[in-house]
Amino acid sequence: MASKSIRFTGSTAIATGPGSLEHIYVGTHTGATIKVWDATSGSLEAGTVILGSFTPGATGSYAALPSGIGKDVDVYAKFDTALYITVSGTIDATAYINGDSMR
Repeated sequence: MASKSIRFTGSTAIATGPGSLEHIYVGTHTGATIKVWDATSGSLEAGTVILGSFTPGATGSYAALPSGIGKDVDVYAKFDTALYITVSGTIDATAYINGDSMR
């Protein structure tokens, strides 16, 4: 599987097709919360929440993903349909993903 990094500054589609989210690096944020979906858009009608809303830590750090998911572990947040991230607040971040079909 190919590995790729995708920068995002708001809610956006990160990838289409199956893959996994390895981690999210947050360059800067102001009052941001992040929610990660296995969907083509950020709604329950479009898919499934795979990581519920969380607030990233300090800027210039990896976002704290749930235990067993993320940097330096073998279990990632897997998605089947697509990867969509919704953001409230302001953010400049990068999602690191593995998958065959990515934007």
